[in-house]
Amino acid sequence: MSEDLSSRFPQLRPIQSAPSLSTVAGIGCMVYGRREVDAETGTYVKTHWFTLLFVPVFALGAYRVADAPPGWHFHGREPLSPGAKAWNVGILCLLLGLIGFVWWNVRTNSEAALVRKKVDEADRLAEAGDLEKAALIYREVGQGRTTVAAEAVEKFKGLLGDRLDRASLRTVNTVLRLAVAWPEFPDVQAIAYERGLKLVEEKGKDNPREAAAVLEAISFVAPEPAAFARRWRSLLEEWGAARSEDLELVTALARACEFQRDADACEKLLAPHAHRLGTGEGARILGWALVHKGLFDQAHDLLSAYCTAHFERAKKAIQTAPRDNRDPGQAWELDRAGRVVAAMGDLALVHQYRGQTLPDAAERQAELAKAEKILLAVGSLPDNSSDLQLAKVYVRMGKQDQARQIFDAHLAAGSRGPVALFQVAKAQQEVGNIAEARSLFEEAIERAIDPKDKASLAPHRAMVATDLEDKLSWLVRGNLDDPEVRALLSSARADQAARRGDDEAAARHLRDALAFYDHPNAPPHPETLNNAGLAYRALYRVTGDRTALDRSTDLLQKALLLKPSNSIIVEDVLAALTEKASRDLIAGALDLDALRLLGDPENLRYLYKDRKGRDALRGRARKDSTVRKATALANRLLLMAPRRPASYHSLLVLLDLTGDRDGLRTLEATARKADLDLSHSVRESLDLYAGKKDAQRKGEMAGQTPRWEKRYDRLAKGSRGPTFALAADTLVRLLIDSEMIGVDVDADRVVRRAEEAHLAAPSRATQGTLVRALLFRAHRQLAGQEPEYNKMATRVRRALDPNYLLAVALSQGGKPRDAALANKDVRRAGELVRESATELPDQISPWACVLLQALHPEGAAARTEALAKNELGKLSRAITLLLSPARAEAALECYWELKLAGKEEQGKAILKRCADLGVPLPFDVR
Repeated sequence: MSEDLSSRFPQLRPIQSAPSLSTVAGIGCMVYGRREVDAETGTYVKTHWFTLLFVPVFALGAYRVADAPPGWHFHGREPLSPGAKAWNVGILCLLLGLIGFVWWNVRTNSEAALVRKKVDEADRLAEAGDLEKAALIYREVGQGRTTVAAEAVEKFKGLLGDRLDRASLRTVNTVLRLAVAWPEFPDVQAIAYERGLKLVEEKGKDNPREAAAVLEAISFVAPEPAAFARRWRSLLEEWGAARSEDLELVTALARACEFQRDADACEKLLAPHAHRLGTGEGARILGWALVHKGLFDQAHDLLSAYCTAHFERAKKAIQTAPRDNRDPGQAWELDRAGRVVAAMGDLALVHQYRGQTLPDAAERQAELAKAEKILLAVGSLPDNSSDLQLAKVYVRMGKQDQARQIFDAHLAAGSRGPVALFQVAKAQQEVGNIAEARSLFEEAIERAIDPKDKASLAPHRAMVATDLEDKLSWLVRGNLDDPEVRALLSSARADQAARRGDDEAAARHLRDALAFYDHPNAPPHPETLNNAGLAYRALYRVTGDRTALDRSTDLLQKALLLKPSNSIIVEDVLAALTEKASRDLIAGALDLDALRLLGDPENLRYLYKDRKGRDALRGRARKDSTVRKATALANRLLLMAPRRPASYHSLLVLLDLTGDRDGLRTLEATARKADLDLSHSVRESLDLYAGKKDAQRKGEMAGQTPRWEKRYDRLAKGSRGPTFALAADTLVRLLIDSEMIGVDVDADRVVRRAEEAHLAAPSRATQGTLVRALLFRAHRQLAGQEPEYNKMATRVRRALDPNYLLAVALSQGGKPRDAALANKDVRRAGELVRESATELPDQISPWACVLLQALHPEGAAARTEALAKNELGKLSRAITLLLSPARAEAALECYWELKLAGKEEQGKAILKRCADLGVPLPFDVR
């Protein structure tokens, strides 16, 4: 049959098998149609199609078939009909067209193609001089991940070149702000900084406003901030900003001064314009400056207006901030928001101060509530770790329970792990909870698993050590491969050597430490700068090198500028300022460099002997700018670390120096309300009284005494004056203190040295030292002659100085009193005390009244009256007792004061509280 068909149909081609006729859901192959029917053979041609949903799509071939129900019998292959061929060609053309369209669409509308268009558009804009739009496009493309991104970055860099030379400073500012807010490319930021600085130097004089904006923009990427700050400020001053009435320009200069942390300059610039500042940046800067200087009341209105106007906008910016930092405008908005948040912190500090100083209790609580509200608002911001900040404020507000809840919650959130423990320990340390910080640091070290973590935490524990030996024991547990830890250890060993009198070893250790601190690669952290400043100060004390002292002051000030919120740094800078103020007031009257002594307000007593001299000194102190700075910083420290007794003592010293009654009244009220952390102070006193420190103190005395012997001998050969008197007095005090810990001391030698000092330069200080020396010798004599006195002396050997013990003996009656009255040294000391009371009647102490009441009873009434009027002394004594409740001498002073005022039972209550702490007293008060 097939052969017959082949002859009948010449185009028929034989096949091996029938074509596929299977489909799945209408997709597959089927045959359709009926053409070229041959009746004789009963065959016809069907077309074989590829189908979609049973619809023919593409003709695959044609076959001559015969019916063979239920299908067909395939005889061979026939050519496609012209119509099928035409259909296939049409389908192929359609498919090729569709592929071409898709290719064209991808080619012209893909991301790469689109960004290529953008870069081309930016190129056109750049050529046309529209650098702002071009820069924005280049930055947008450069942030992407297309193949064109790197090209866009390079073209942005090119835009920072010569084209900017021809642009206005307004355009320069816009372009550079885009570069500065592009942290992914530090090289772009570096180019922007250099170009910006060059262009403002060239063009700034003609347009200082726009130049100031450029300088502020590039300040964020300055490689050497201190050097840039000096240039920033000098350029604005050169352009006349300081003398301008243009508030925008004056504020720009104040911004440069703020960058330098120069609060004095900011105040000087902006205070004359205070009425014009409104809610602008000038109000914020002046408010910051006033807070920094301790002028809280003056800062209040400025900061309140500024924060009220800007906080909601800042809050919105922070809450909606994108995480990818792709929007440069948002980056600058966040920077602005950061300033607002910082101002909120300053305003909270203002309210805290007012809440501690206002006379009305209700007003105080209202101000503290405002501080709390501000910090809660700031703390509600996303990614704001202000929970510990709020806890610190609660400590400063006296809300210990609320603070404890936050600290505990923070520890719980961190599973009480080393990191959480460390964070809370640092916060506790900052507010003065040293004992708590010490415990938390130790727990963090114990819980740390990795030895490296333990080693990294050990130096922090060392910074809250109970004493020098404790500090050394923790430092050696640190990572000694870390040069900064080795520097801290060298400084501690230098302190140890200096206490033992080995100045050469101390200097060697300090130079080892300074080799790290002075290295160009040393980290410019504020804590590192602070430690370097302390090392230089210690180097001055063992070498007398004045340049070391100057370097110390400079480094400490830099540390404070970088981190004014760190209470430890504030405390160290405050000590340096107090020392400098003392030096300035001494003004050459004493050669402190010859004695290798830092400035000490106690040494100012060598400058006067009577009331006239003292009042003149107080007048100079009140006018001294360094004293004012130190007082402002001391007030700030009091707010920052309200539980730390040292914060109050620092301010007490300065207020005593200037005779500030109002300040002392406020300080006493604040100290009474404060929940002071007195655990360390009490423990240290009790250990001292128990003799636990005797071995250590003997070692230190063995080193210190020969050192001062040498200084005494050297100065004794020259023209004796106040410097010699200070050296002799220091030696006398060392010898008397040595006797209290069991060292055999020649009492006659002690008196001779004190007499020489007083003869060389009579003063309030030498007079007091001579009295102490005479009473020391009398004490030694009475202890050997009178058993009752000896028993009392043995009981309080380490707790009470002999001059206080003799006052007790004179006030108690019996054989000790009789023996004391008969002693010629006691009588002579009484004359000197009476002379002092005559020369300084308003500075008489309870101790002096008790002594003179026995020796010179005829003037008792007048002296008691003078004591009652001595408010400065009364406040100072009350504060001292609050800060040192385990100090027997402080308790006795307050007891005698109350007894002389007819309030002995109240005085006994003070002594009883002291005794309850475990302090040995010369008589039973129970």
